[in-house]
Amino acid sequence: MPDHIDSPSALPDGRLDLCDMYAFGGEEPRTTALVFTVNPDAGKSSPTTFHPGALYEIKLDTDGDAVEDVTYRVTFGDPDASDTQTLAVRRAGGDAARNPRSEGELLGEGRTGETVPLSGGGRAWAGAAADPFFGDGIALGRFRNAALEGRYDPEAFAQGPVDVFAGRNVTGVALELPTAPLGSETFSLWGVTLAPREGGWVRVDRWATPLIQHLFINHDPHLADEYSKARPEDDLEAYAGRISGFVEKLTTAAGTAQDPAAYGRHVAALLLPDVLTYDTREPASYGTGGRNGRAMADDVYDVMVSLAANASLADGVSSGGNHLPGFPYLAPPKDVSPDLPPLATREAGREPGMRAAGGETSLGW
Repeated sequence: MPDHIDSPSALPDGRLDLCDMYAFGGEEPRTTALVFTVNPDAGKSSPTTFHPGALYEIKLDTDGDAVEDVTYRVTFGDPDASDTQTLAVRRAGGDAARNPRSEGELLGEGRTGETVPLSGGGRAWAGAAADPFFGDGIALGRFRNAALEGRYDPEAFAQGPVDVFAGRNVTGVALELPTAPLGSETFSLWGVTLAPREGGWVRVDRWATPLIQHLFINHDPHLADEYSKARPEDDLEAYAGRISGFVEKLTTAAGTAQDPAAYGRHVAALLLPDVLTYDTREPASYGTGGRNGRAMADDVYDVMVSLAANASLADGVSSGGNHLPGFPYLAPPKDVSPDLPPLATREAGREPGMRAAGGETSLGW
């Protein structure tokens, strides 16, 4: 999964569990779209609304130090009888961008499921949507577990494809903002969710790079929670060794790198800090040859497993059109089949896992 069900702190409440983040050119001229999703498997193993009173933040670093200079904060009210919620979008800059107690400038207010105009230009939308991510999560589990055992198993992707996200829903937020006020033509971004606690805030999840946790980092549930609460500026020191070591072990088994240790360090430097960098002057694309933001249809699953193995790998799963070509970019939610098994079990203190039809745990962390 890109970031679905990654943080033990978010496990009891999917409303705070970040799934995916995208950055690409907006539908309107000279705009940038910033989209994120939460609530993996909404309506089945997760709610279909946002957490009232929590903070949903998009962080922007405009000077390359992996510290936020601008934060867009989205908050929600209590759901009504139809699960509609009020929402507010704010922008904070400077020190306020790093302090959740500083609300920032109010850009617009409205309700979920509706397009909300923003002051200074731009628009926002939030609500239930089809999950735009696609990939064979079962195969990923086989491949990663083999790598941890020192084996290279490209045949893990030959037994499908099974898109475990097909027919599933999330909730998501789409911001389409004028590019000029973002602070820089090139910036890095990441998402954060925070829950209210005792008059303050506690960070629950953070994310930007697809699959970085499930493939490279979260081989220990305690580390998974630590990672979700860490800050990007600390990533290189804290996690480069773990990523490089995993890649070195994998490429040694695969025989795909002349110097596996050097290649491992190269991959760690590419992926850390965990931010999504976007040059607004170029088309968004997330590929093995280069990464610039992330478009809705980019096959990040194939990119990341290929990067890890230093070999061309593919799971055979394609987008399936679970997104829209224009605003709000997130497609309407699916009618979830009652026969569709839950993506994971949400029980406090229990590690998440992907389960095959026969009940065998085939992906867990």
